[in-house]
Amino acid sequence: MSIEKINQAKAEIAATSAYKTITAFFDADSFCEIDAFAKSGEGFAEVVAGFGTVEGMPVYAFAQNSDICGGAMSKAQAAKLKKIYDLALKTGAPVVGFYDSVGGRLNQGTELLAGCGDDLTWTLQKGKLVISGEGAMSDYEYSNPATNSPWSTYRTSITDVIIENGVSSIGNYAFYDCTNLVNAELPSSITSIGEETFGGCDSLESVTIPNTVKSIDFNAFYGISALADVYYSGTIEQWEEFCTNIDKEPLKHAVIH
Repeated sequence: MSIEKINQAKAEIAATSAYKTITAFFDADSFCEIDAFAKSGEGFAEVVAGFGTVEGMPVYAFAQNSDICGGAMSKAQAAKLKKIYDLALKTGAPVVGFYDSVGGRLNQGTELLAGCGDDLTWTLQKGKLVISGEGAMSDYEYSNPATNSPWSTYRTSITDVIIENGVSSIGNYAFYDCTNLVNAELPSSITSIGEETFGGCDSLESVTIPNTVKSIDFNAFYGISALADVYYSGTIEQWEEFCTNIDKEPLKHAVIH
């Protein structure tokens, strides 16, 4: 890219609402943009991201750029957001997000949704959320919109959760407040279920839990009253021993199969 084209690209980005928002947030002249010229299709990625200082303190931030495809999530945007969080994690600095998006670029399929683990992807079709890949799922914080699960925007439309073999753990608050979730199926590769994973899933009626699960956080099923069936691949004795370390209240009326 020539100097002329670089300057032209900088001017185009600087004119967007997202760039104006993020530079106004940081201390004057402290913002350093990351991957400024990352491409998404024919244009730039739909997010401005970087780091700087706020009242002298180091902060990472991103602002979705609604001037480009309505800020719709793309593979390039997801990669920039992941880099921001990775850098913030290494330095211990906070992340601030400015959300302004119409959703996701459907023509990029699951490639834009690889943010639920380093090697995991997810799809949501007709209420069925499918998570696949190899390795651990990320942890989330429901109280912080910047660290919600990537499907949290669609949580009320989720009726089934299918986790495919290869996923090794379910992150904290992964399906929190999916109020219309009815069924969840976990594979034999799962070994742990995180904090409040199914918290607030008032409609959850059945869940499949393999005997490979070694730990379930105490509040993993917090607030669930509709759970009727638990399909456990171990023995009743194993289940009873296992239940001594978890909150049994949501499970006491369920039939163990």
